[in-house]
Amino acid sequence: MLSYQQNYFNPCCQLTRDLWDKVVSAPGIAEITHECTDIYTRVGKGAAYDAKKKKLPMAMFCCTFDPNNGAKGKQPLNTWRCQSAVNINGLFMYDADELRKKHDTTPKELFDKIPQWRCRLDRQA
Repeated sequence: MLSYQQNYFNPCCQLTRDLWDKVVSAPGIAEITHECTDIYTRVGKGAAYDAKKKKLPMAMFCCTFDPNNGAKGKQPLNTWRCQSAVNINGLFMYDADELRKKHDTTPKELFDKIPQWRCRLDRQA
């Protein structure tokens, strides 16, 4: 199962194929995405980029969330993004570009530094 969040400030819900199709074709999404890309290209990450990015919907391919009251326990009961309520589905993603910039390395070198992933791959070989 996958999760969807309309924007940074909304609770999550199950992401279905129909919802995915609606989200990616929704009016304004392409425009905000282009604006984010433009800001990132011109000035990199920062307040302007973060504010614009938080307006975009988010798909969480790696997990779903149990009902919870948010990370600080102050939200009404719902499916907020909260580590204590996460149900990981086994998929994973990592931002290789950002990690490569920070650590000046290749994605394979980064991957090899995580022993539990390397062991799993070794067993499959």
